[in-house]
Amino acid sequence: MASTVKEINDIFYGLPRFEQVFKKMQDQAILIRSDNTIAVYDIWKWKVKESQKERIMQGNGTQQQTHFRDCVVLGTTH
Repeated sequence: MASTVKEINDIFYGLPRFEQVFKKMQDQAILIRSDNTIAVYDIWKWKVKESQKERIMQGNGTQQQTHFRDCVVLGTTH
């Protein structure tokens, strides 16, 4: 398996471990940092289905995405 695919899997499958923390946060935001820019790009361009994004974002508020060279910031605003 390519290192990009491994990193995408690590990031994506690691997020549910923090689900209880995300539920308790009022302003929900997730910062994903990676030195693999392709993995970060792929997560939001074609690897993650819309329903999976919604689960991560908890489905409330307005989705915000800010792309940097090596990280993705996701968040909801109330």
